[in-house]
Amino acid sequence: MHVKRDYYRGAQPARKRKAQEYNRLAEILENYVNEEAQKVTNLPHVFLYADIARETNIPVKKVRDILFCLAAGHNGFTLSHR
Repeated sequence: MHVKRDYYRGAQPARKRKAQEYNRLAEILENYVNEEAQKVTNLPHVFLYADIARETNIPVKKVRDILFCLAAGHNGFTLSHR
């Protein structure tokens, strides 16, 4: 799975920092989800944002905001194929 990144290249330092932090967290979450997806033996499999947040130590709101781009729901997303 690929998680969308923030490609801000403007001149505002605060906005650049925000984009860098978003991208750092997106990379952590993308790596975590891809590693966990490789372990799944039975499909479909549901990934809950709360579980991902607990395992990655990222607040659940940030997990939801970043991973929602995966055509997900408000509590998580379903892996239906690889």
